[in-house]
Amino acid sequence: MWEWLSGKKTVIGSVFLFIALNITTAFGWFSFDPAWLGTLITILTWIGNTLVGGGLAHKGAKYANS
Repeated sequence: MWEWLSGKKTVIGSVFLFIALNITTAFGWFSFDPAWLGTLITILTWIGNTLVGGGLAHKGAKYANS
């Protein structure tokens, strides 16, 4: 599994951040504002930041060691 994630962590994290940024707009189209939406955005942002940060750190470590 870790080998599959090599080179994809930053992209996957960016997708999570993109969803977190735009989910309010998507729900707004349908006039749907659930109480848990703020918590969902916080979770998606945390996961996205973790994956993007980890992916960039991994890219930097690979570059420094090559």
